[in-house]
Amino acid sequence: MAVAEALQETRVSHLDLSEYVCVPLGTSVRDALLRLRQQRSGAALVTDADERLQGIFTERDVMLKVADDPGAADAIVDTLMTAPPQTLSDSA
Repeated sequence: MAVAEALQETRVSHLDLSEYVCVPLGTSVRDALLRLRQQRSGAALVTDADERLQGIFTERDVMLKVADDPGAADAIVDTLMTAPPQTLSDSA
C-alpha cells in the first residue's frame, strides 16, 4: 500500500493522541517552552479556562517569533500562538 493510500484510509480516531502538552491562556513563553522540553513535544495546545482550544504554540512559532527576540521568552504564549487552529473531527 502506498503512503498516500494509507493516509487516506487512516482515520484521526485511529491515532494515538493521548499524550500532548496543554497550557492555559496567559502562560509565559518561557513556561510553555519548559513544558515542551520536559515532555519532548513540538507543540502545545493553548486552552481557555473552560479547556476550549484557543490556539497552538509550535516549534515553528518559536523559530519565527522567539529565536531572534530574547525578550519574547517573557511574553505570554497567547501573543505568539497560531490562532485559531484548524481542527478535524475524529472521523476525518
